[in-house]
Amino acid sequence: MALEIREQGSIHLTKREIDERFDFSRIVSSWEHVPHYIKVSLGMGIRMASPEFDAFEAMCWFHDEAVRSHEEVVRERNRLGGEEIDGSAYFAALGKHGIARREAVINACLVVEAYMNGLASAFLEKRRESLDEATVLYLSEMVKDRNGTPRRQYVGLAEKLYEWVKNHEPASRNV
Repeated sequence: MALEIREQGSIHLTKREIDERFDFSRIVSSWEHVPHYIKVSLGMGIRMASPEFDAFEAMCWFHDEAVRSHEEVVRERNRLGGEEIDGSAYFAALGKHGIARREAVINACLVVEAYMNGLASAFLEKRRESLDEATVLYLSEMVKDRNGTPRRQYVGLAEKLYEWVKNHEPASRNV
């Protein structure tokens, strides 16, 4: 692996592949709670990536961009009151600001959906053997067609929030 990292700059492994080779619990104290589908990049440090982590980072970036672009909108709006009559810079800044705001909200929804998908995946990883086939298919966003062949069936976010959580084990609470 060291030679691969030296030649390629980094390597990318799943949690399962990491667990086969290393005891990462010494490096990451909460390693046992890290989802099985996470990707770990080694080389120039350690980076973990998953849909929920990546969507969260994107949401934060667009939020920060919306804050920055708002300052530009205000600056360009103030210039409109001066001698400059061309509003194209103002409308360009306003458009950029609108995109950043919308993307922050969209990514917030994606974070929630990715988190729900992660919960379902972890639940299936832990309890698959005790679940009936219909529940496994449902939590995997799959159905069987007339021929019995599994195919993808998207489950909407609202349904995930109201129905999938019924399958999740409640966390123990130490009071």
